[in-house]
This record gives sequence, C-alpha cells and structure tokens, in this order.
Amino acid sequence: MNAAIAENDLDTFLLALRDVAEAQGMAAISRRAKLNRVSLYKMLSHRGNPHLQSVLHLLQAAGLRLSVGVRPAAARTP
Repeated sequence: MNAAIAENDLDTFLLALRDVAEAQGMAAISRRAKLNRVSLYKMLSHRGNPHLQSVLHLLQAAGLRLSVGVRPAAARTP
C-alpha cells in the first residue's frame, strides 16, 4: 500500500486495502469501521472513489494507519 501511495496509484491502494479487508472478513471489518458492507465493496472497487474519512475508518478497523511525511526535496513536484 505504501508503494501505491508513493506512486499516486489510488486503484492499487484500494485493491490492496480490499485484500486486507477480505482477509479479515468484510462483514467484520464493515462492522468495526461502521460502514455498510455493500458500500465497502463499492468503495474498494476499481470505480471506487471513497471519502478520506471512510478510508481512515477502514484503516483503523483493519489495525492500520495512514502516515504523512515530508518528501525529500529531489522527489517534490515543482
């Protein structure tokens, strides 16, 4: 997931997050994240465009977290 974020590849990030959710059980994850199971499947699909708040709830429910840091100067977009 970190590599997908580094490459600005939202589709790969969401599919990886879906793999994590499926491994832990979609029904259980949706309950812990307080998200509708059907909405969760849609959100984590190729066409998904989830709100950041939903992603954060899902990450927390899966025992994961999102971190933000400063990029090295050479990697910054002008």
